[in-house]
Amino acid sequence: MRYTLTCRTHFEAAHFLPQHEGQCRNLHGHRWNVEVVVESDRLNPQGMIVDFGMIKKVVSEFDHKMLNDTITNPTAEVIVAMLFTRLCDKGLAVKSVEVWESPDCSVRVCSE
Repeated sequence: MRYTLTCRTHFEAAHFLPQHEGQCRNLHGHRWNVEVVVESDRLNPQGMIVDFGMIKKVVSEFDHKMLNDTITNPTAEVIVAMLFTRLCDKGLAVKSVEVWESPDCSVRVCSE
């Protein structure tokens, strides 16, 4: 048996893209929507793959921040890779992380 957990959450943050030639070069903000997919063939002693709250806590580290304060070039691609790495560092078997910076535009990183 294999379990697949999906957790959708979001964070609010501002950024600018210093290497971009368009409008995104200017300071602006987004409601960043995030979807994390984790797989496991085992449950922990509490009967879960992982507590949803732990995933939300990792994502919330970006909440209400000026992303350029800690990320040189905070593109959606860089942010999704950081979230993927941070979740894997927590010992999760992350299958994918997807980040939307608008309702129509997202970036997904997968383990495969």
